[in-house]
Amino acid sequence: MTAASREQTSMELEELTASIILLKETLKEPLDSKVRKRVNGSITQLGKLAAADPFVKAISGSLVHKTCKDGFPTVAQLKDSFDLVQEASRREYFVPDVENAWFLSGALGRSIGFVRSQFSASFKVPLEDGKSAEDVLARMAKHLADGHLEKAVSESKLITGRAAIPMKDWLADANARLVADQATKALYAHGSILNLKQSPR
Repeated sequence: MTAASREQTSMELEELTASIILLKETLKEPLDSKVRKRVNGSITQLGKLAAADPFVKAISGSLVHKTCKDGFPTVAQLKDSFDLVQEASRREYFVPDVENAWFLSGALGRSIGFVRSQFSASFKVPLEDGKSAEDVLARMAKHLADGHLEKAVSESKLITGRAAIPMKDWLADANARLVADQATKALYAHGSILNLKQSPR
């Protein structure tokens, strides 16, 4: 490899590294329509760079699909939105079993669920091994307060039945955030390896 070609390749890798860092920093910003547009532009540009190999193109392609559809809320935004999700899930959890009481279905059952949820110890200290939806929701809230999104998402797998329904959209957003974080870490590590390979020996 000549000095001229080495310099050109080095410049391409610098551009790739800068684009990865820019994407990582942009993903830290609270999600709104403007940020979604900027993230989408950064990801699209990343896949078009001269130094973008199949690995970079594959990751950027998958991220473009996700950000065009929903975007990537920050952990702080997910924590804030979880407050409503937690309360909605608690209400569903306290709706009476209607298998043998059809008259408790629909609005009446939900009204009862709301009243029961208000009398229950809301946002209680989570039991470490508690399996009820309320215990799990409390642990999820604790994980989010500590900034541990992955732990919160993992806990959510224990919630089933009616209580899981209000969490569907929130979990989709949370999983998108985790995918974005994992992807940027992989891109950053990959870029570091490429730069090491390019370094003069």
